[in-house]
Amino acid sequence: MQKMNIFSRLTPRNIALLLSFMTIFLLYTPNPINNTTDSFDDSIFEASCSCKTCIMGFMDDVWFVYRYDPTTPALLNRKNSAMRRDTYKWWRGLQPSTFRVNYSEVVDQLFSLFPDKEHYSDAGPDRCRTCAVVGNSANLLGSHYGSLIDFHDVVIRINKGPTKGYEKDVGSKTTHRILYPESAVDLDNSTHLVLFPFKIRDMQWLISTFTTRHITRTYTRVKSSINADENKVNVFGFGASSTGTWHHYFDKTRTHYKAGPHGGDFENKTMHQLQQRNKISIYKGYR
Repeated sequence: MQKMNIFSRLTPRNIALLLSFMTIFLLYTPNPINNTTDSFDDSIFEASCSCKTCIMGFMDDVWFVYRYDPTTPALLNRKNSAMRRDTYKWWRGLQPSTFRVNYSEVVDQLFSLFPDKEHYSDAGPDRCRTCAVVGNSANLLGSHYGSLIDFHDVVIRINKGPTKGYEKDVGSKTTHRILYPESAVDLDNSTHLVLFPFKIRDMQWLISTFTTRHITRTYTRVKSSINADENKVNVFGFGASSTGTWHHYFDKTRTHYKAGPHGGDFENKTMHQLQQRNKISIYKGYR
């Protein structure tokens, strides 16, 4: 598989950069486009799928309604790229002290190269699609979740987590892989690339990767280019192992995730709140 040339091979269908499950556009943040907090249109909370348990069936759950706005776009494009002042201040705090780049200019450059449109707007009340979000926790080892994970319509993997050699426990199917420059890996033709831009340099790296390939370092060495195809949620592999340790299933490096920018403790509490409310199912790999 050849490396992509953005100018000759880019197509809107599959680059599925799906540009950005940006933290600022997901849970816990008001719509970055609208500065008002008007009440929701009740119609947006109606069940929108034919699944036995639908994410939209939550009108009796105040905790979930407060934190989940179905009108907030999950993926970045020009139309929704404007951030609220408080959101931008938070995101700006993630940038290095040498940050001197104009955010809007980088976004404009980004979408002059990549498809700038809404993605995955084909949901309907007659459809039910399942999604497995697969983390990298060692609690997957010995779980035998592989076939269960692969049974899902959408399988989202995080960063470098490999499948080869671990198929029995983690499966082999990957429809989407979420990454940022420091965790970038080559992708096969069936996998969509989803960039998670923690910092402005991540967006610049994406531009460079598909054009000049001049960015080879951020705070560490990164790949200057990658292989990728241009053209309901169950959660696996998050949290600690059965012994209470935190490390990846593919290495033995012990990591402390309870504080700092990773926010593992908050992540765990949020996922378990969602599980208690029957919004997701968590598979820990142990009983």
